Amino acid sequence: RLLILLALSSLGCAGGDRTSRVSPPAVDVTGTWEGSMSFTTGADRSVRWVLQQNGAKVKGEAHGTSGTASFEGLVNGESLDWTVTGRYIKFASGDTISQRFQGEATVNADQLSGRASGQWCPCNVVMRRVNTEKKQ
Repeated sequence: RLLILLALSSLGCAGGDRTSRVSPPAVDVTGTWEGSMSFTTGADRSVRWVLQQNGAKVKGEAHGTSGTASFEGLVNGESLDWTVTGRYIKFASGDTISQRFQGEATVNADQLSGRASGQWCPCNVVMRRVNTEKKQ
């Protein structure tokens, strides 16, 4: 019985180690962000994100050259891990297929920069916050 209790208690510690690597949010990304995604094709596409942060979780909308997509993210310290899913970016071919972009960005006050993966990526993402109003 003692061995079972020791084994179970060590499992609880292992779970604590994993969560201790996540830092509390050091930034709030709530607001409207405007900027661009630079694709490997050499094309830049203007994008706008309208975000709301609740604790570490971020939700919102991503507006691009092809429409609006859903935005989900997680703030860890000064880093924003994000995913955009939907009809977001239009390419030269005119295709407006549903896409999924994932990225990580560093947030410094009202500036955000990072990298993304997805169609025609890796991409660079550079944005600035244009207002801090929460979406209604």
